[in-house]
Amino acid sequence: MSRDTVVRQSYRYGFTPEEFTNRTLGSHDGVLRASVTAAAVKGKVNKAAVDLLSQVFCAPKPSIYLLAGATYPRKRVLFFNVDPDELQDRCIRLIESN
Repeated sequence: MSRDTVVRQSYRYGFTPEEFTNRTLGSHDGVLRASVTAAAVKGKVNKAAVDLLSQVFCAPKPSIYLLAGATYPRKRVLFFNVDPDELQDRCIRLIESN
């Protein structure tokens, strides 16, 4: 992937707030699932979601953008300039490991 190429890849993700740990939970009904410890107030879940996805997908936080669902547990997450093959491989591994 060249430096000038803008790659956009989006996924549907469901986040459960106020859980014991930040972790991915696999998938259900075509939606990747995760839990976060943050409370569902003032965007805390959204920040925790970006932090978790940054760790899981080894992507810089500025490359992760919430397209939809800022006030809803189901979110559409957009990754900028992250290798789509790498994202797909990580998604498959997440689903298979849970």
